[in-house]
Amino acid sequence: MHLTAWTIVQVKSRRPVKPPERLPRPGDRQPARRRMPDLSLHPNAQPLPEKYRSG
Repeated sequence: MHLTAWTIVQVKSRRPVKPPERLPRPGDRQPARRRMPDLSLHPNAQPLPEKYRSG
């Protein structure tokens, strides 16, 4: 419900009407982590074959 519509409903209502929930904004989100997850901890993880190992 838009804030203006909520204000009109609040004025015309005999009982208090709780305000609408805030919409999420792009800036409110926490920044995503930059590092890659450790895939070796996955239950289906298998060792990398020798020919694909570097170094």
